Amino acid sequence: MFPAYIYPDPGVWDPLYSVIEAHPSQNWTIVVNPNSGPDPLDDEYITAIRKLNSYPQVQTIGYVYCSYGKRTIDAVTQDIKTYKSWQPVQVKGIFIDEAPSEPNSQNLKYIKSIYDIVKTSFDGPLVINPGVTVAREFYKVSDIVVSFEAAHSELFNRQLDIDRAQAILIHSFSGSTRKQDELVQDMVRRGAGELFVSTCNPDNGDGDYNQFSDLLDQFVASVEKANLAQMER
Repeated sequence: MFPAYIYPDPGVWDPLYSVIEAHPSQNWTIVVNPNSGPDPLDDEYITAIRKLNSYPQVQTIGYVYCSYGKRTIDAVTQDIKTYKSWQPVQVKGIFIDEAPSEPNSQNLKYIKSIYDIVKTSFDGPLVINPGVTVAREFYKVSDIVVSFEAAHSELFNRQLDIDRAQAILIHSFSGSTRKQDELVQDMVRRGAGELFVSTCNPDNGDGDYNQFSDLLDQFVASVEKANLAQMER
């Protein structure tokens, strides 16, 4: 999974295109986020999304926030409909950020409503991002759950029971290429369905993934290596 939250000025997304082309066997789920949700498409986004959609191993999904269940379903639905209405390019699914994590009836009904809307609008996945481990009930009303989104240093403070329905998003990685490779091998071996590791550090003013990782090429190479190792087992 790859949060592409950088505005696609000409040339800015070239490192992403290059690493996709360098590793054609690797599948990508790329989250596009024009403005904490959808904006009307401009020429730059049309060009960028058309380019991403041209790769058979890439699926693009649109970012929508839900304020941990406090945002109204009508507002969330409107964002989903806006993505659906995009022309001449479209995303293939939806990424719900700030998803609720408590498995009460209200939260489960809320996510189920979003799931139903997404499944009647798109062929691709609904990804929900509570950022923490959640009850299995949430997996019944989504396709992928982001069970960890935090700094690399926080990874060692969490008990993660990882499986293929989970995505792990790690930012603020400050280790070496070798250490990143060891991390990737471990996460893939433990069964993570989607993985992202970035040197981007919000505490240093980098924002929420508003620049590419300094170790992006090495990260994707490590993922490919780990996936090949799993296939050979």
